[in-house]
This record gives sequence, C-alpha cells and structure tokens, in this order.
Amino acid sequence: FEYLPLNFWEKHAEQTNLYSVQTRNHRLVNTTAEELIHLAEIHLMMGCLGYPQCKMYWQCDTAVPVINNCMPRDRFFELRSNVHFVDNEGVHEETDRLWKVRPLIDCVRQKCLTLLRPNHVSLDEQMVPFSGNCLIRQYVPNPLGLKCFVLAAPDGLVLDFHFYTVSDADMKELGLGASVVK
Repeated sequence: FEYLPLNFWEKHAEQTNLYSVQTRNHRLVNTTAEELIHLAEIHLMMGCLGYPQCKMYWQCDTAVPVINNCMPRDRFFELRSNVHFVDNEGVHEETDRLWKVRPLIDCVRQKCLTLLRPNHVSLDEQMVPFSGNCLIRQYVPNPLGLKCFVLAAPDGLVLDFHFYTVSDADMKELGLGASVVK
C-alpha cells in the first residue's frame, strides 16, 4: 500500500468496471479494489515462478495452491482482459503516449519523490521489458522494451524515473543527455 494506496485500487476498479460495460460484450465484471489487489499479487507471483503459460498455474499437475485459492482461473482471465486505469472514451492529452497507464505511473512516481535523497545518486537508463504494441517501444539488441531513465540511490532504491518518449519537447531542444539530467 505504500506505492499504490487503496484509493488508487478503488479508482482502478471503477475504470475496469466501466471498460467492461463499454466493450462489445457490455457485461459488467463487477470487480472491487480488493479483487484487483489479488490480481496484481497473482501477477507478481507468476513473474517469480515463470511458467511458460498462465493457465498452468491452475492445471492439476502444475497448480500453485496460493494462486488457486486466491482466484479461479476464468475470473483471472476475465479481469485481466478488462483491466483499465482510465476511461478510453474520456478526454486525454494527445501528446502523452502513456495516457492509458498514466495514473499508475504517476502514483508510483509520487511515492518515489517522497523518499529521502542521499548526497550521492546515480542516473542511468533502464529497459522495462515489454513486447506488446506501444509507440514508445525501443529496440536495443537485448531486451526489447520501454526505455526509462532512473535516478537511484547507491543501494539501488529508485528515487525518480521518466519514460522516454520520442515526442518529449525538451529532448529535441536540449538533446537527450542534458534533458534527462534536467
């Protein structure tokens, strides 16, 4: 709850429910903040375990009890296909290429900005692995993903971050290196 407080999950549940009604099937998924927290927890566990297919976490011979007991497979896939952070039909800033996930990014970033800053920090780029369709996806021989500039403490704690988008005005005016430091 430090980085993503309960009110974030409540808004997230509202947007997910809204999106489920706006889609072609017009069927309300009727989710709650608590259920979306469980969905996120399941995704974190899946990232650690690394099965090749999501459905394997519920199959008899490869099932993970903590995931099985948390949420049924069909509910997991239903929620996962309807997860939303903003209203697609609402007004959004046309220059923001990350508008669909902006509430998530902003919430995490706000918490990072409140952390104590040591005297010595490091600024570097980090690739966030992502193979989906996204206009800001970068290809660096390995890995494929989203380029993110990270300000970090000596122990590796992230203090601030900024996703690189080709349309950043400062990037064009000052150049990549200077604008990142700014």
